[in-house]
Amino acid sequence: MKRIRIFGLLILTVILTGCENLEDLDFLLENTPRETTKYIEDGEYNHYAPTLILATYARIPATSEEGIYYYVGTSSTLNTAKAKKITNIVKNNAVRYIEVDGLTPNTTYYYWEARLNEVEKEIYSKNPVSFTTNNFSLGEIEFDEVNPNFVSVSIDVNDFDKLNLESSQLYFTTFQDNQAIQLKGQRIDGTNTWRMNFISLRKGTTYEFEACFLIDFQNNPNRESTETLAFSKKKTITTPTSYVKPEFVDLGLGDGLKWATCNLGATSPYQTGGYYGYGEFLGYPLGSITGNFTRPTTSIAGTSYDIVTSELGQGYRLPTANELNVLNIYCTWTLQGDVMRCTGPNGNYIDFPLAGWVTYDSYYNPYEYYYGYTSDGFYYREYLQADLLSSKGNEACYMSGTVNSSSYYKDYYYLQLNANGSHEINPRNKAALMSIRPVCEY
Repeated sequence: MKRIRIFGLLILTVILTGCENLEDLDFLLENTPRETTKYIEDGEYNHYAPTLILATYARIPATSEEGIYYYVGTSSTLNTAKAKKITNIVKNNAVRYIEVDGLTPNTTYYYWEARLNEVEKEIYSKNPVSFTTNNFSLGEIEFDEVNPNFVSVSIDVNDFDKLNLESSQLYFTTFQDNQAIQLKGQRIDGTNTWRMNFISLRKGTTYEFEACFLIDFQNNPNRESTETLAFSKKKTITTPTSYVKPEFVDLGLGDGLKWATCNLGATSPYQTGGYYGYGEFLGYPLGSITGNFTRPTTSIAGTSYDIVTSELGQGYRLPTANELNVLNIYCTWTLQGDVMRCTGPNGNYIDFPLAGWVTYDSYYNPYEYYYGYTSDGFYYREYLQADLLSSKGNEACYMSGTVNSSSYYKDYYYLQLNANGSHEINPRNKAALMSIRPVCEY
Protein backbone atom coordinates (compact mmCIF):
# COMPACT_ATOMS: atom_id res chain seq x y z
CA MET A 1 0.00 0.00 0.00
CA LYS A 2 2.84 2.39 0.86
CA ARG A 3 4.44 1.63 -2.51
CA ILE A 4 1.20 2.57 -4.34
CA ARG A 5 0.90 5.84 -2.43
CA ILE A 6 4.55 6.68 -3.09
CA PHE A 7 4.10 5.85 -6.79
CA GLY A 8 1.07 8.08 -6.95
CA LEU A 9 2.90 10.95 -5.34
CA LEU A 10 5.73 10.56 -7.81
CA ILE A 11 3.28 10.68 -10.75
CA LEU A 12 1.64 13.77 -9.30
CA THR A 13 5.05 15.39 -8.78
CA VAL A 14 5.94 14.73 -12.41
CA ILE A 15 2.67 16.24 -13.61
CA LEU A 16 3.00 19.30 -11.42
CA THR A 17 6.55 19.94 -12.44
CA GLY A 18 5.43 19.84 -16.08
CA CYS A 19 2.83 22.51 -15.53
CA GLU A 20 3.97 26.07 -15.64
CA ASN A 21 0.80 27.40 -13.98
CA LEU A 22 -2.63 26.39 -12.64
CA GLU A 23 -4.36 26.98 -15.98
CA ASP A 24 -2.28 24.22 -17.55
CA LEU A 25 -3.23 21.95 -14.68
CA ASP A 26 -6.97 22.65 -15.16
CA PHE A 27 -6.72 21.86 -18.87
CA LEU A 28 -4.88 18.64 -18.17
CA LEU A 29 -7.45 17.46 -15.61
CA GLU A 30 -10.43 18.29 -17.84
CA ASN A 31 -9.02 16.31 -20.76
CA THR A 32 -7.81 13.27 -18.86
CA PRO A 33 -10.10 10.21 -19.53
CA ARG A 34 -11.87 9.13 -16.39
CA GLU A 35 -14.89 7.08 -15.21
CA THR A 36 -18.10 8.97 -14.43
CA THR A 37 -21.42 8.02 -12.87
CA LYS A 38 -23.55 5.42 -14.69
CA TYR A 39 -26.45 7.91 -14.90
CA ILE A 40 -27.06 11.10 -16.83
CA GLU A 41 -27.11 13.88 -14.28
CA ASP A 42 -30.44 15.57 -13.50
CA GLY A 43 -31.13 18.46 -15.81
CA GLU A 44 -29.13 16.91 -18.64
CA TYR A 45 -32.07 14.96 -20.11
CA ASN A 46 -35.78 15.43 -20.58
CA HIS A 47 -38.53 13.08 -19.42
CA TYR A 48 -40.84 13.54 -22.40
CA ALA A 49 -44.07 11.55 -22.29
CA PRO A 50 -45.17 9.92 -25.56
CA THR A 51 -47.28 12.15 -27.78
CA LEU A 52 -49.05 9.21 -29.43
CA ILE A 53 -49.66 5.69 -28.14
CA LEU A 54 -51.41 3.06 -30.23
CA ALA A 55 -51.62 -0.73 -30.01
CA THR A 56 -48.26 -1.49 -31.61
CA TYR A 57 -46.75 1.97 -32.05
CA ALA A 58 -45.60 4.87 -29.89
CA ARG A 59 -44.08 8.24 -30.76
CA ILE A 60 -41.82 9.81 -28.14
CA PRO A 61 -40.33 13.33 -28.31
CA ALA A 62 -36.54 13.34 -28.25
CA THR A 63 -34.14 15.79 -26.65
CA SER A 64 -32.54 18.39 -28.88
CA GLU A 65 -29.03 17.28 -27.86
CA GLU A 66 -26.84 15.25 -30.19
CA GLY A 67 -25.61 11.78 -29.34
CA ILE A 68 -28.79 10.72 -27.52
CA TYR A 69 -30.45 7.35 -28.11
CA TYR A 70 -33.01 5.26 -26.26
CA TYR A 71 -33.71 1.86 -24.77
CA VAL A 72 -37.30 0.56 -24.65
CA GLY A 73 -38.34 -2.58 -22.81
CA THR A 74 -41.05 -4.19 -20.70
CA SER A 75 -39.02 -4.26 -17.46
CA SER A 76 -38.77 -1.31 -15.10
CA THR A 77 -35.12 -2.27 -14.55
CA LEU A 78 -32.95 -1.62 -17.56
CA ASN A 79 -31.44 -4.67 -19.19
CA THR A 80 -29.72 -3.50 -22.37
CA ALA A 81 -29.51 -7.07 -23.65
CA LYS A 82 -33.31 -7.42 -23.65
CA ALA A 83 -34.44 -3.84 -24.35
CA LYS A 84 -34.80 -2.46 -27.86
CA LYS A 85 -32.12 0.09 -28.72
CA ILE A 86 -33.31 3.01 -30.84
CA THR A 87 -30.70 5.30 -32.33
CA ASN A 88 -32.69 6.83 -35.19
CA ILE A 89 -33.87 10.27 -34.13
CA VAL A 90 -36.37 11.63 -36.66
CA LYS A 91 -35.92 15.32 -37.36
CA ASN A 92 -39.02 17.09 -38.67
CA ASN A 93 -38.23 20.80 -38.80
CA ALA A 94 -37.88 21.82 -35.15
CA VAL A 95 -39.45 18.60 -33.90
CA ARG A 96 -37.37 15.56 -32.99
CA TYR A 97 -38.81 12.21 -32.00
CA ILE A 98 -38.33 8.47 -32.02
CA GLU A 99 -40.79 5.92 -33.38
CA VAL A 100 -41.25 2.62 -31.58
CA ASP A 101 -43.13 -0.04 -33.53
CA GLY A 102 -43.69 -3.76 -33.23
CA LEU A 103 -45.11 -3.32 -29.72
CA THR A 104 -47.59 -5.66 -28.06
CA PRO A 105 -51.12 -4.32 -27.41
CA ASN A 106 -52.23 -3.69 -23.81
CA THR A 107 -48.65 -3.85 -22.48
CA THR A 108 -46.67 -1.47 -20.23
CA TYR A 109 -43.31 -0.33 -21.59
CA TYR A 110 -40.42 1.65 -20.04
CA TYR A 111 -37.82 3.74 -21.80
CA TRP A 112 -34.51 5.39 -20.89
CA GLU A 113 -32.43 8.05 -22.60
CA ALA A 114 -28.85 6.96 -23.12
CA ARG A 115 -25.55 8.45 -24.27
CA LEU A 116 -21.80 7.78 -24.12
CA ASN A 117 -19.64 9.43 -21.48
CA GLU A 118 -16.04 10.61 -21.83
CA VAL A 119 -14.63 7.08 -21.81
CA GLU A 120 -17.21 5.81 -24.34
CA LYS A 121 -19.25 4.04 -21.71
CA GLU A 122 -23.06 4.12 -21.80
CA ILE A 123 -24.84 6.17 -19.16
CA TYR A 124 -28.63 6.38 -18.73
CA SER A 125 -31.37 8.50 -17.28
CA LYS A 126 -31.91 7.50 -13.64
CA ASN A 127 -35.62 6.73 -13.85
CA PRO A 128 -37.54 5.27 -16.79
CA VAL A 129 -40.72 6.76 -18.23
CA SER A 130 -43.56 4.29 -18.72
CA PHE A 131 -46.49 4.06 -21.09
CA THR A 132 -49.12 1.40 -21.80
CA THR A 133 -50.22 0.43 -25.27
CA ASN A 134 -53.91 0.01 -26.06
CA ASN A 135 -55.95 -2.11 -28.46
CA PHE A 136 -56.40 0.56 -31.12
CA SER A 137 -57.37 -0.77 -34.53
CA LEU A 138 -59.98 -0.35 -37.22
CA GLY A 139 -62.54 -3.12 -37.29
CA GLU A 140 -63.94 -4.50 -40.50
CA ILE A 141 -66.37 -2.42 -42.54
CA GLU A 142 -69.92 -3.58 -41.90
CA PHE A 143 -72.94 -3.04 -44.12
CA ASP A 144 -75.86 -2.57 -41.76
CA GLU A 145 -78.42 -2.20 -44.52
CA VAL A 146 -78.21 -2.79 -48.26
CA ASN A 147 -80.94 -2.22 -50.81
CA PRO A 148 -80.87 -1.41 -54.53
CA ASN A 149 -80.16 2.30 -54.08
CA PHE A 150 -79.20 2.68 -50.42
CA VAL A 151 -76.31 1.38 -48.29
CA SER A 152 -75.72 2.01 -44.60
CA VAL A 153 -72.05 1.44 -43.75
CA SER A 154 -70.30 1.41 -40.36
CA ILE A 155 -66.95 0.61 -38.74
CA ASP A 156 -65.64 0.26 -35.18
CA VAL A 157 -62.57 2.15 -33.95
CA ASN A 158 -61.31 -0.04 -31.13
CA ASP A 159 -60.06 1.75 -27.99
CA PHE A 160 -60.74 5.15 -29.50
CA ASP A 161 -61.36 6.56 -26.00
CA LYS A 162 -57.80 5.67 -24.96
CA LEU A 163 -56.16 7.80 -27.65
CA ASN A 164 -54.79 11.21 -26.67
CA LEU A 165 -55.77 13.14 -29.79
CA GLU A 166 -56.19 16.75 -30.77
CA SER A 167 -58.96 15.74 -33.15
CA SER A 168 -60.09 12.91 -35.39
CA GLN A 169 -62.32 12.36 -38.41
CA LEU A 170 -63.55 9.28 -40.20
CA TYR A 171 -64.57 9.39 -43.85
CA PHE A 172 -66.34 6.82 -45.98
CA THR A 173 -65.63 6.96 -49.70
CA THR A 174 -66.98 5.16 -52.73
CA PHE A 175 -67.08 5.91 -56.47
CA GLN A 176 -69.94 6.29 -58.93
CA ASP A 177 -69.46 7.35 -62.55
CA ASN A 178 -65.75 7.84 -61.80
CA GLN A 179 -66.58 10.44 -59.19
CA ALA A 180 -65.64 10.02 -55.54
CA ILE A 181 -68.51 10.26 -53.09
CA GLN A 182 -66.92 11.05 -49.74
CA LEU A 183 -69.06 11.38 -46.62
CA LYS A 184 -67.97 12.18 -43.09
CA GLY A 185 -68.91 9.37 -40.72
CA GLN A 186 -70.88 10.17 -37.61
CA ARG A 187 -70.04 8.59 -34.28
CA ILE A 188 -72.96 6.80 -32.66
CA ASP A 189 -73.43 8.24 -29.18
CA GLY A 190 -71.96 6.13 -26.38
CA THR A 191 -70.03 3.86 -28.77
CA ASN A 192 -66.80 3.72 -30.75
CA THR A 193 -68.73 3.05 -33.95
CA TRP A 194 -68.93 5.44 -36.91
CA ARG A 195 -71.61 5.09 -39.58
CA MET A 196 -72.96 6.79 -42.68
CA ASN A 197 -75.70 6.31 -45.26
CA PHE A 198 -75.11 6.38 -49.02
CA ILE A 199 -78.28 7.12 -50.95
CA SER A 200 -79.08 7.21 -54.66
CA LEU A 201 -76.81 4.34 -55.59
CA ARG A 202 -77.58 2.10 -58.56
CA LYS A 203 -79.07 -1.36 -58.25
CA GLY A 204 -76.99 -4.33 -59.33
CA THR A 205 -73.77 -2.32 -59.08
CA THR A 206 -70.55 -3.23 -57.30
CA TYR A 207 -69.14 -0.56 -55.01
CA GLU A 208 -65.89 -0.53 -53.06
CA PHE A 209 -66.17 1.38 -49.80
CA GLU A 210 -63.13 2.75 -47.97
CA ALA A 211 -63.18 3.89 -44.36
CA CYS A 212 -60.32 6.29 -43.62
CA PHE A 213 -59.68 7.33 -40.00
CA LEU A 214 -57.59 10.51 -39.66
CA ILE A 215 -56.06 11.39 -36.31
CA ASP A 216 -54.40 14.69 -35.36
CA PHE A 217 -51.98 14.77 -32.43
CA GLN A 218 -49.36 17.08 -30.99
CA ASN A 219 -45.93 16.21 -32.30
CA ASN A 220 -44.08 17.44 -29.22
CA PRO A 221 -44.91 18.43 -25.64
CA ASN A 222 -44.52 22.15 -26.39
CA ARG A 223 -47.50 21.94 -28.78
CA GLU A 224 -45.45 23.46 -31.56
CA SER A 225 -46.57 21.06 -34.26
CA THR A 226 -49.60 18.96 -35.12
CA GLU A 227 -49.32 15.89 -37.30
CA THR A 228 -51.92 13.70 -39.01
CA LEU A 229 -51.83 9.94 -39.46
CA ALA A 230 -54.29 7.93 -41.55
CA PHE A 231 -55.60 4.38 -41.14
CA SER A 232 -57.94 2.73 -43.61
CA LYS A 233 -59.98 -0.36 -44.42
CA LYS A 234 -61.77 -1.37 -47.64
CA LYS A 235 -64.65 -3.67 -48.48
CA THR A 236 -66.70 -4.36 -51.61
CA ILE A 237 -70.43 -4.98 -51.92
CA THR A 238 -72.90 -5.35 -54.79
CA THR A 239 -76.31 -3.74 -54.46
CA PRO A 240 -79.34 -5.99 -55.15
CA THR A 241 -80.80 -6.05 -58.65
CA SER A 242 -84.39 -5.70 -57.43
CA TYR A 243 -86.44 -4.63 -54.44
CA VAL A 244 -87.69 -7.23 -52.00
CA LYS A 245 -91.48 -7.24 -51.93
CA PRO A 246 -92.57 -6.72 -48.30
CA GLU A 247 -95.49 -8.33 -46.54
CA PHE A 248 -98.74 -6.36 -46.33
CA VAL A 249 -101.21 -6.03 -43.45
CA ASP A 250 -104.89 -5.02 -43.35
CA LEU A 251 -105.33 -2.53 -40.51
CA GLY A 252 -109.13 -2.67 -40.65
CA LEU A 253 -109.62 0.89 -41.91
CA GLY A 254 -112.32 -0.10 -44.40
CA ASP A 255 -110.56 1.56 -47.34
CA GLY A 256 -109.61 -1.60 -49.20
CA LEU A 257 -105.89 -1.14 -48.54
CA LYS A 258 -103.14 -3.21 -47.05
CA TRP A 259 -100.02 -1.51 -45.71
CA ALA A 260 -96.46 -2.80 -46.08
CA THR A 261 -94.79 -3.98 -42.88
CA CYS A 262 -91.53 -2.15 -43.74
CA ASN A 263 -90.27 0.74 -45.85
CA LEU A 264 -89.47 0.43 -49.52
CA GLY A 265 -85.98 -1.03 -49.82
CA ALA A 266 -85.92 -2.36 -46.24
CA THR A 267 -86.18 -6.01 -45.25
CA SER A 268 -87.31 -5.45 -41.64
CA PRO A 269 -89.46 -2.84 -39.84
CA TYR A 270 -86.35 -1.47 -38.10
CA GLN A 271 -84.44 -0.62 -41.27
CA THR A 272 -84.79 2.79 -42.88
CA GLY A 273 -84.96 1.62 -46.47
CA GLY A 274 -84.10 4.07 -49.22
CA TYR A 275 -84.60 7.83 -49.37
CA TYR A 276 -86.54 9.06 -52.37
CA GLY A 277 -87.35 12.33 -54.08
CA TYR A 278 -90.64 13.23 -55.70
CA GLY A 279 -92.04 12.97 -59.21
CA GLU A 280 -89.38 12.87 -61.89
CA PHE A 281 -86.67 12.16 -59.31
CA LEU A 282 -88.24 8.87 -58.26
CA GLY A 283 -86.19 5.98 -59.53
CA TYR A 284 -83.37 8.19 -60.85
CA PRO A 285 -79.95 8.27 -59.18
CA LEU A 286 -79.20 11.76 -57.94
CA GLY A 287 -76.67 13.41 -60.22
CA SER A 288 -78.05 11.79 -63.38
CA ILE A 289 -80.63 14.53 -64.02
CA THR A 290 -79.29 17.36 -66.18
CA GLY A 291 -82.25 19.30 -67.57
CA ASN A 292 -85.66 20.77 -66.94
CA PHE A 293 -88.42 18.26 -66.33
CA THR A 294 -92.18 18.60 -66.41
CA ARG A 295 -93.46 18.70 -62.87
CA PRO A 296 -96.42 16.41 -62.17
CA THR A 297 -99.70 18.25 -61.64
CA THR A 298 -101.76 15.27 -60.44
CA SER A 299 -101.12 12.39 -58.09
CA ILE A 300 -98.25 10.20 -59.20
CA ALA A 301 -99.46 7.21 -57.15
CA GLY A 302 -99.59 4.17 -59.43
CA THR A 303 -98.11 6.02 -62.44
CA SER A 304 -94.77 5.70 -64.19
CA TYR A 305 -93.41 8.32 -61.77
CA ASP A 306 -94.19 6.03 -58.81
CA ILE A 307 -91.08 4.05 -57.84
CA VAL A 308 -93.21 1.56 -55.88
CA THR A 309 -95.23 0.67 -58.97
CA SER A 310 -92.21 0.58 -61.26
CA GLU A 311 -90.23 -1.67 -58.89
CA LEU A 312 -92.88 -3.88 -57.23
CA GLY A 313 -95.40 -4.04 -60.08
CA GLN A 314 -99.00 -3.05 -60.76
CA GLY A 315 -101.25 -3.00 -57.71
CA TYR A 316 -98.47 -1.62 -55.49
CA ARG A 317 -98.04 2.11 -55.12
CA LEU A 318 -97.38 5.15 -52.97
CA PRO A 319 -100.18 6.04 -50.55
CA THR A 320 -102.20 9.17 -51.28
CA ALA A 321 -102.38 12.10 -48.87
CA ASN A 322 -105.92 11.08 -47.87
CA GLU A 323 -104.79 7.52 -47.12
CA LEU A 324 -101.95 8.81 -44.96
CA ASN A 325 -104.40 11.07 -43.18
CA VAL A 326 -106.78 8.16 -42.46
CA LEU A 327 -103.81 6.32 -40.98
CA ASN A 328 -102.90 9.41 -38.99
CA ILE A 329 -106.40 9.96 -37.55
CA TYR A 330 -107.98 6.55 -37.09
CA CYS A 331 -105.04 4.48 -35.87
CA THR A 332 -103.46 4.41 -32.41
CA TRP A 333 -99.83 5.56 -32.34
CA THR A 334 -97.32 4.59 -29.65
CA LEU A 335 -93.59 5.27 -29.49
CA GLN A 336 -91.59 2.10 -28.88
CA GLY A 337 -87.86 2.76 -28.89
CA ASP A 338 -86.78 3.85 -32.37
CA VAL A 339 -90.09 2.99 -34.03
CA MET A 340 -93.60 4.38 -34.00
CA ARG A 341 -96.19 1.60 -33.79
CA CYS A 342 -99.38 2.20 -35.74
CA THR A 343 -102.24 -0.03 -34.56
CA GLY A 344 -105.41 -0.24 -36.65
CA PRO A 345 -109.00 -0.63 -35.43
CA ASN A 346 -108.78 -4.41 -35.92
CA GLY A 347 -105.69 -4.73 -33.69
CA ASN A 348 -103.21 -5.34 -36.49
CA TYR A 349 -100.19 -3.03 -36.51
CA ILE A 350 -97.20 -1.85 -38.51
CA ASP A 351 -93.99 -0.19 -37.26
CA PHE A 352 -92.42 2.93 -38.72
CA PRO A 353 -88.70 3.54 -38.01
CA LEU A 354 -87.73 7.11 -37.16
CA ALA A 355 -85.60 7.25 -40.27
CA GLY A 356 -85.00 10.97 -40.59
CA TRP A 357 -85.21 12.74 -43.95
CA VAL A 358 -82.85 14.53 -46.34
CA THR A 359 -83.05 17.95 -47.94
CA TYR A 360 -81.37 19.45 -50.97
CA ASP A 361 -81.35 22.90 -52.45
CA SER A 362 -84.38 25.04 -53.29
CA TYR A 363 -83.51 24.86 -56.98
CA TYR A 364 -84.17 21.12 -57.01
CA ASN A 365 -80.63 20.55 -58.24
CA PRO A 366 -79.31 17.42 -56.54
CA TYR A 367 -76.25 17.14 -58.73
CA GLU A 368 -74.61 20.41 -57.73
CA TYR A 369 -75.86 20.20 -54.20
CA TYR A 370 -74.76 16.71 -53.36
CA TYR A 371 -71.47 16.69 -55.18
CA GLY A 372 -69.42 19.57 -53.80
CA TYR A 373 -65.82 19.94 -54.96
CA THR A 374 -63.04 20.20 -52.39
CA SER A 375 -59.44 21.35 -52.67
CA ASP A 376 -58.09 17.80 -52.36
CA GLY A 377 -60.01 16.64 -55.40
CA PHE A 378 -62.71 14.69 -53.59
CA TYR A 379 -66.41 15.07 -54.13
CA TYR A 380 -68.50 14.90 -51.02
CA ARG A 381 -72.03 15.37 -49.62
CA GLU A 382 -71.31 17.21 -46.42
CA TYR A 383 -74.72 18.82 -45.98
CA LEU A 384 -76.59 15.69 -46.95
CA GLN A 385 -74.96 13.57 -44.28
CA ALA A 386 -75.54 16.21 -41.61
CA ASP A 387 -79.26 16.39 -42.37
CA LEU A 388 -79.69 12.67 -42.73
CA LEU A 389 -78.07 11.60 -39.49
CA SER A 390 -79.00 14.52 -37.27
CA SER A 391 -82.63 13.64 -37.91
CA LYS A 392 -82.24 9.92 -37.45
CA GLY A 393 -83.80 8.79 -34.22
CA ASN A 394 -85.70 12.08 -33.88
CA GLU A 395 -88.33 12.05 -36.58
CA ALA A 396 -89.39 10.50 -39.85
CA CYS A 397 -91.24 11.71 -42.92
CA TYR A 398 -93.20 9.39 -45.19
CA MET A 399 -94.04 10.57 -48.68
CA SER A 400 -97.45 10.53 -50.33
CA GLY A 401 -98.10 10.35 -54.05
CA THR A 402 -100.45 13.34 -54.02
CA VAL A 403 -99.77 16.77 -55.48
CA ASN A 404 -100.79 19.68 -53.29
CA SER A 405 -102.37 21.73 -56.08
CA SER A 406 -103.57 24.48 -53.73
CA SER A 407 -100.07 25.89 -53.38
CA TYR A 408 -97.75 26.24 -56.36
CA TYR A 409 -94.57 25.69 -54.39
CA LYS A 410 -95.75 22.63 -52.46
CA ASP A 411 -95.55 19.39 -54.40
CA TYR A 412 -97.03 16.79 -52.07
CA TYR A 413 -98.17 15.92 -48.57
CA TYR A 414 -96.23 13.75 -46.17
CA LEU A 415 -96.78 12.05 -42.84
CA GLN A 416 -94.40 13.31 -40.16
CA LEU A 417 -93.70 11.17 -37.10
CA ASN A 418 -91.88 12.74 -34.16
CA ALA A 419 -89.87 11.17 -31.35
CA ASN A 420 -92.21 12.71 -28.77
CA GLY A 421 -95.01 10.55 -30.16
CA SER A 422 -96.80 13.27 -32.14
CA HIS A 423 -97.74 12.82 -35.79
CA GLU A 424 -99.18 15.11 -38.45
CA ILE A 425 -99.76 15.64 -42.17
CA ASN A 426 -97.85 18.50 -43.82
CA PRO A 427 -97.30 19.88 -47.34
CA ARG A 428 -93.77 19.98 -48.77
CA ASN A 429 -91.94 21.03 -51.88
CA LYS A 430 -89.92 18.35 -53.61
CA ALA A 431 -86.59 19.51 -52.23
CA ALA A 432 -86.53 16.61 -49.79
CA LEU A 433 -85.82 12.89 -49.78
CA MET A 434 -88.07 10.74 -47.60
CA SER A 435 -88.92 7.16 -46.80
CA ILE A 436 -91.78 5.41 -48.59
CA ARG A 437 -94.28 2.99 -47.03
CA PRO A 438 -95.98 1.12 -49.92
CA VAL A 439 -99.64 0.11 -50.04
CA CYS A 440 -101.57 -2.39 -52.13
CA GLU A 441 -105.24 -2.68 -52.97
CA TYR A 442 -107.21 -5.86 -52.35
